[in-house]
Amino acid sequence: MKRNLLFNLMQFFAVAAIGGAVTLLVAEKLGYPKSHGTTATSESTASGQTGSASEEKVKVTAAGRIRPKGGVISVSGVPGDRLLMLCDNAKEGTHVNKDDQLAVLESSSLRKAELDLAETQLREAKAREAAEENYAAALLDEADMAEEQVELEKNDLVAQRQKIAALAAHQKSATDDLNRLQQLRDGDDGEIVAQQTLEHQALLAAKAESELAAANAQLKKLNESIELGIKQARAKRATAEASKLRVPSIVQLDSLEQNVKLAQKRVDMTNVYAPSDGTILKVFLSPGETLAQQPILQMANTSQMVVVAEISEEDAQFVEKGDKVRIENKALEVPRLHGTVDHVGTIVARNPVAPSSPTAPADKHVVEAIINLETTDDVMEAARLIELEVTVKILGERETASGANASPSPAAPAGSR
Repeated sequence: MKRNLLFNLMQFFAVAAIGGAVTLLVAEKLGYPKSHGTTATSESTASGQTGSASEEKVKVTAAGRIRPKGGVISVSGVPGDRLLMLCDNAKEGTHVNKDDQLAVLESSSLRKAELDLAETQLREAKAREAAEENYAAALLDEADMAEEQVELEKNDLVAQRQKIAALAAHQKSATDDLNRLQQLRDGDDGEIVAQQTLEHQALLAAKAESELAAANAQLKKLNESIELGIKQARAKRATAEASKLRVPSIVQLDSLEQNVKLAQKRVDMTNVYAPSDGTILKVFLSPGETLAQQPILQMANTSQMVVVAEISEEDAQFVEKGDKVRIENKALEVPRLHGTVDHVGTIVARNPVAPSSPTAPADKHVVEAIINLETTDDVMEAARLIELEVTVKILGERETASGANASPSPAAPAGSR
């Protein structure tokens, strides 16, 4: 009887121990954070040391992912186009600099032909502009010559007026001589002046008067010619200036230059360049494939790596900027990575990191926290496994083995590595 009772008790305790272990394992697989105040025993405690040995207090345990600080960049081209070729540097693991060419699209030959056409049209327009400007300059020269001709005619006008003055004096002298001869002829001594002499003087007076009249007519004609020359010179100058002003509207250089710029942009769109410095992570398309939803490749700047932790909404209040962090995963070549909380988000959302266990809640509400890795070695290790799901343990104060809280360790500055 006693032996059966003892055997039953041993079975009970064995079942209880197994049940407790299963419960802890299930809770860990389901992704439930450890209760606040749980501790991770230091290596000295694990080795059996006691007394004043200290323990690190884990405030919050959460899931997270390793990501580049600037995120993963998807590099693509014009949707619907085809990939003609990948450049030699567009290989996974290759480091590229900003504006390095990565790929060429199939439409590049067509776009280059369009660019050549636009540049040809621009050159022709510039040649036409030069011809129009030369024509306008010739019209201006013609207007200048017309104005010079007017100035010459003005000089003739002065000479003509002087000629008229001389002819007027000559005509007056001839008329006066005729009058004196006529008076002598009409006087008592009329025989002194022969009739022939009187007639000759009358002819000279008439000739002088005729020449004076002709000179006045010529003066009038010169005045009219000068006025007409001035009008013609003004009209030619106006025509030349109007011809010069109409050149831009005829040639339309601005629109043609814009066409060249547009064609150049289209050519640039068929050449895929690196948007920033970084490393090629994965190439998705091969030459000949059509660009659709999938990018050509993905790249990232892996010199700065962070861990994005998903803190459950009820634990977010315990996480602060500067908290020390341990990052763990069996896929890492080192036992753990170390970091510092750089930023704690303020938006509560559903967790985008799918839990590893199918029975774990997939609709937990979480707050994202950004964790900077502390050392270069940690950054290099993290860069090896981008998007790796890890366990994030945010540490608090250190405790003594007796349970008394020691002074909190100083928080690392934000962004420290």
